[in-house]
Amino acid sequence: MGTITVPKEILARANFDLYPGHWGAALTVAIVGNHVHQAEYGWRTKYVDLLSELVKADGHANGVLRKLFTNVANKPWGIEAAETTDERETEQARIIAEEARKMVAAIPRWKKHVAGLLWGWFYGSSGREFQWALTPQGLRVQAVRFIHSRRINYDTSANPWRPYITDGGSSYTSASSGNYIGAMGVFRKGDVYADDWPGRILLFEPTLDDDYQPRQGLGQILCWWMAFKRFATRDFLSFTERFGKPFPIVAYKTGRDSADADNDLPLFEELVKKIGRGTQPGAVIPDTGKLDLAGNGGSNAGSSGSGESTPHKCLIEMCNTEVSKAVVTGTLTSEITSGGGDSSIGERQGDDQDEVIGALAAQFDDCVTEGLLYHWTVASFGPQWGHLAPSYVTNVERGEDTKSIGELLDVAKNKLKMRVPARWAYETLMIPQPTDDEEVLGENDDTTEPDATALSATEPKDKPATDTGDEQATEETE
Repeated sequence: MGTITVPKEILARANFDLYPGHWGAALTVAIVGNHVHQAEYGWRTKYVDLLSELVKADGHANGVLRKLFTNVANKPWGIEAAETTDERETEQARIIAEEARKMVAAIPRWKKHVAGLLWGWFYGSSGREFQWALTPQGLRVQAVRFIHSRRINYDTSANPWRPYITDGGSSYTSASSGNYIGAMGVFRKGDVYADDWPGRILLFEPTLDDDYQPRQGLGQILCWWMAFKRFATRDFLSFTERFGKPFPIVAYKTGRDSADADNDLPLFEELVKKIGRGTQPGAVIPDTGKLDLAGNGGSNAGSSGSGESTPHKCLIEMCNTEVSKAVVTGTLTSEITSGGGDSSIGERQGDDQDEVIGALAAQFDDCVTEGLLYHWTVASFGPQWGHLAPSYVTNVERGEDTKSIGELLDVAKNKLKMRVPARWAYETLMIPQPTDDEEVLGENDDTTEPDATALSATEPKDKPATDTGDEQATEETE
């Protein structure tokens, strides 16, 4: 079975994945910076916990990312045979590719795991463990186990840094214990290096720029904007609680007998309490005083305090815009702004999004090809056939716009008088060419020369019909 030899589970089930860190209202810019710094040194557990908390509470960021990943995961996939100049190996490459296609197709819930692995584009790394079994059909995946991204850390003492899977616990270990690795990471009994188990542990480690792997992933960019949005939302909630309802203010006239004032004040205070002010405070003041609520939501912004003129809304919108730009390189494909947008600009940004989808799919394809199919080929057919390992391919091509194609055909045929091959039209529109005895749709089903029919329809009605069958065609057209 080649390199895939261990029948039992490599990783124990770590319960601590169920209890990640949470910060809530205690989150600060300093905490974000601290955990980003830790991740850069290879220890990613708290950093991934932070990203998880932020993205699960940010509807916009979560939606844009999920749209990207599910888009790629739902694309059709295929297996391409290795190219070879040796004619004797061509058939073997075809056989290997066909068996690889059957193997991948039999992986339980494959598309679900594809969608999960693609989140490595955000977290920087994602992983799965494959449980193999030798069946009558060959070497097949019996089960796929989820590896939480928080368990993927990097040994900073190695060059290049080696990824390892943490098997439990998240506290640091002192160097004197013998478990210390690198500047920040720890390695315990039960932890495993991913590259020690080829074909068993598959890590998707995308590269967005020219930097070390622990510094990769969109999370390095988005964590700041998601945190800023959280701060703005938190302050806006306080603002809404304070200015969302009007303040009941009762002013009473001074300069009267003290007895009258003593009788009126309790009534005014009772009125403030019973007016239905909710949790908002009220006040009873003499007419010699003046109450002014300065700042947003106060008297200079209207008594309702709608928040439309506050900086909170502007900051939240700016954070959403920056998230959209980082994920899909534009905003028109993920947001509808108050000013709308030009359709041509939206189409160009849609093309940019297609490029992002293509880049993500290409890196994922390489990951599956090198991390799964190559090792399966060696284990199933022998090391001598490793160079014929097939390629995993995601089809990200966008379908043709049939309306645009129809308009193009109309211009080419009727205005430019071009001769358009029927075969090209059938293939472009993905319509099978009918056989001679097959029933077809359309007004000219029985006419083998549609152009001749159209021409007869343009002739004068009083022109005598010929005896070649044009009379019937003309009547039907009229």
